[in-house]
Amino acid sequence: MYKTVLFLFAILVQLHATSQPIQPNTSFGTNGFVYSATHPRFNTIAVDKDGNIITGHYTEEGIVISRYLTDGKPDQSFGSSGSQLIPGATSTILSREDLVLYLLEDGKILVAGLQSGESTDALILMRLQANGALDASFGNGGTGKYVHPKYLFNPQSIVIEQSGKIIVGGYTTNINDEIGRLSLIRFNANGTLDLSFGEKGEAYVQGATNDNRCYQVVLQPDGKILMVGEAISFRDWPGIRRILHLVRYDPAGKMDSSFSDDGIATLEAMPETAGYALQLQADGKIVVAGTAGGGAIDEPRLDPAFLLARFLPDGKLDNSFGNKGFTITRFDNNWALVSNVFQTKDRFIITGKIGNFQTQGPSMALAAYTLNGLPDAGFGPEGKAFIPFSHPGFVADATLFQNNLYVTGSLQKPPGLTAFIAAFKLDAAPTVGSFTLVDATSDMPIKTITNGMTINLADYKGRAINIRANTTPAKVGSVMMKLTGKQVHTQIEQLTPYALFGGDGNNYNPWQPAVGSYSLSATPYSEKGGMGVAGEQLDISFNIINDLSLSGFTLVHSGADYDLRQLKNGDVINLATTPDFTIRIDSGKGLTGSVVIGLNNNTRYRTENKPPYALSTNTASNYYRWYVLPGTYTINATPFSDRNGRGTAGNRRSITITIINSTDVLTAATPSNKLGVTSLQEKEKITVQVHPNPAFQDAILSYQLPRTQYVNIVITDALGKKVMDVFSGITDSGMVHRKTLQSSRLTTGIYFVRISTADGQVHTHKIWKQ
Repeated sequence: MYKTVLFLFAILVQLHATSQPIQPNTSFGTNGFVYSATHPRFNTIAVDKDGNIITGHYTEEGIVISRYLTDGKPDQSFGSSGSQLIPGATSTILSREDLVLYLLEDGKILVAGLQSGESTDALILMRLQANGALDASFGNGGTGKYVHPKYLFNPQSIVIEQSGKIIVGGYTTNINDEIGRLSLIRFNANGTLDLSFGEKGEAYVQGATNDNRCYQVVLQPDGKILMVGEAISFRDWPGIRRILHLVRYDPAGKMDSSFSDDGIATLEAMPETAGYALQLQADGKIVVAGTAGGGAIDEPRLDPAFLLARFLPDGKLDNSFGNKGFTITRFDNNWALVSNVFQTKDRFIITGKIGNFQTQGPSMALAAYTLNGLPDAGFGPEGKAFIPFSHPGFVADATLFQNNLYVTGSLQKPPGLTAFIAAFKLDAAPTVGSFTLVDATSDMPIKTITNGMTINLADYKGRAINIRANTTPAKVGSVMMKLTGKQVHTQIEQLTPYALFGGDGNNYNPWQPAVGSYSLSATPYSEKGGMGVAGEQLDISFNIINDLSLSGFTLVHSGADYDLRQLKNGDVINLATTPDFTIRIDSGKGLTGSVVIGLNNNTRYRTENKPPYALSTNTASNYYRWYVLPGTYTINATPFSDRNGRGTAGNRRSITITIINSTDVLTAATPSNKLGVTSLQEKEKITVQVHPNPAFQDAILSYQLPRTQYVNIVITDALGKKVMDVFSGITDSGMVHRKTLQSSRLTTGIYFVRISTADGQVHTHKIWKQ
């Protein structure tokens, strides 16, 4: 990763909450800033999986690694009060940024830096424990080392292979003639130099005549190694020619000739083009961030600008990306330098610095691009945003973690130079996250519409509806909605709420949909009129029905308020064996406002406005007896959307039943019997015993049911007339139940104990009273 020290002298651009996509993260430090009381500068920054921030910098005593918690406070469990000094590892230039961090999954930290010596300088690779102490099992006491007699290695990037081997990417500088080469150094997992890689542990471009530099390294899933940088030619001095280099090596450290023919892909968008950072996409395409600028000696020179390019997996430029493979973002009258590129779910973001030599006022800058490489106007004007600083100084590095941008460097803050970390929140690209069904009559939300949902208009009493698209952020430039299916409609909404059929503020326009299937899409845009950069689209399908119906009829014990059984067409109800009852009409689909009940030729026998809807007057679930004579009855029930049988009528439901009053219960009927009495031999029988029998005083009834259900027990005379109630209620199966028969109150004669169950069984037992 390329890092350059840049001095800040003034705030160039103020952030405005209404227009800028980046704001200070006030939960971090003080208003988003943390200043170090003990360190003058931070050179590099990284964030671990828990959101803790790790920084590194050179001092005269060695390299210092510090860790901060998510709120910006020093992590007291790390090193000494949050910082760990690694003695002996230092650079003669304390402000240089050839210092790289790599955070391991187990919490350990790899650090690549320089160690200056009296006769030569060395690349050192250190591994720290999670608490900041050197890991003695790594290298020599926690440190691996690479020394070249002719070259000084400048580390820029670290990657870890699946085998655990460690590759440090950077460039070497020839101590004598300043001609360097982009280079990879590989260490074994234990910190020793891997001599099997390249040439004795180093891989570089063979035969290069220009100064070549590597700034970032990425591993492909197949183990091949990508590195991005530049080749610099001073032959036309005072003009400089810089060419972006994208190089691929095989896992052994040899250049991959299948990549752009010779292993090197180049891009010269302008006379000075360089690559500083890269991202490997899931499809194998390679996104490179860098700068482009310069010009011929006899022409006005253009300051470097941000560059974003994409290469195909074989190294060829992807002409479908940006403007024929790349996009250049300029900052008026300012030069630009890139530190990193990040890919989020919906955009690419370049972080870097801009400034001009007239005012000497560099600032941190960001540029956002859509996934097809165009400036993302939804991120900011022309896709650009800026970060202000309140004190002079420099920015050294930046990293992105979960939409939080962390910037580090040094500020001239009284009484002197002090290191800082600044945290900023980035807005995500606009998205449509969900759809809400709205009652356009009351203008109140009903529910979230999910993919595949069926919407029953009868649930809303036939009222008009509308559909609202819900965006993140809540306000976007515009939303385009497209409805297809039974009806077709397109709507572009520029003000909230973003409704499919529009409205004025929270006053939704009504939609009376036709019954059928529909598909709906909604896309947010950064500008009005469905213009600008499109955000994340949401697509759903749903069905519209209009079904107001009833589910059936239930026989209810009106005295005990129990359900006896579901009724079906043609059922027979015997008054002699059935307790006091009524019939309830059960709701089905849709929101029922009332039920009009017809009985035979009386089309409006009753109108029920509240559930339960029954044939006799009731209050809530307190049912009243339906007084009815034997005969055949047809019950017609029609649901309506409003009270008193008004509004939209639903589907009528009918049933025909026969009411009898039969005492012929001693002989079971055959299945063909029109009375519908089922033989006890066809069902599990009820076990009954009465003792004593004949009875002089009160007798005891013992009975056992084959299944748990409602029972009604009465005593009748020889003519079938009820003379005494014994029990009515739910009785459990599998156990013997006992009831006292107050036979002492009966006159001498023959009587019957009649047990009726909800499933239609009737059992009688003759008793004698003496």
